[in-house]
Amino acid sequence: MPRAIDIAKQIAADLPTDHTELLREHDLYSTFSSVYLLPKETIKNKNIIVCFIIYAYSPESLWLDLRKDRLENKTRILTNLEAEINAKIFKETLNNSNEKIGIAIFNFLEDIKDWRWRQIFGLLDYASRVLSIALRKTEEEKSWEEIDSNSQKQTLTEDVDIEKILKSEKDKGALMDMAEEKRRKADKLIEEIRKDFVATDHATLQDFGFMMSETSKKSDILSWSQFIKERNERKKTPA
Repeated sequence: MPRAIDIAKQIAADLPTDHTELLREHDLYSTFSSVYLLPKETIKNKNIIVCFIIYAYSPESLWLDLRKDRLENKTRILTNLEAEINAKIFKETLNNSNEKIGIAIFNFLEDIKDWRWRQIFGLLDYASRVLSIALRKTEEEKSWEEIDSNSQKQTLTEDVDIEKILKSEKDKGALMDMAEEKRRKADKLIEEIRKDFVATDHATLQDFGFMMSETSKKSDILSWSQFIKERNERKKTPA
């Protein structure tokens, strides 16, 4: 299957043409469908926005220059795509204020996540569950507090079986080792993603305040509506 960046090159080579069938052929139309539903915009402008999204956020994009200001970088991409930079739709594109374009951006970010995202969350979830079990007190370790006849608090414990305690601790140690192993595997994959998604991390951090690679630690998918909701909640919170 061609990379999204290659599809963008095909679209950019003939911007006035309707390329929605090409996108459907490669399972990308649903990603950008909100852009094609923009009212009163020409097919050329819609194609420009689709190409812009791919060029502005793909880790494979050669248009992302980390040494340059993000706004300058995005303006350069739009200009090279023949966008009328002062048009309202492209001003909204640059400042991330158009909802339909925002939805397409977050759809694309979801698309470029690979198997490592699912693997990392699975490893971290497994480690968390195993660690929770390891830290749970066994019957042999239980103690509790009661109030005696003089209204004094006393800590009571059951008689314990030393052999059971030793076995319990050994089992817990094994579980904690398993949890650590899974976390180390997850950390290694996260580091790989950070190296592969340096440009995308920079883009999302500048535009939305989060690093794409960090989303590997969350089970919920990227959502424009959720992002807007959380951003609005933060604005309500007093500094």
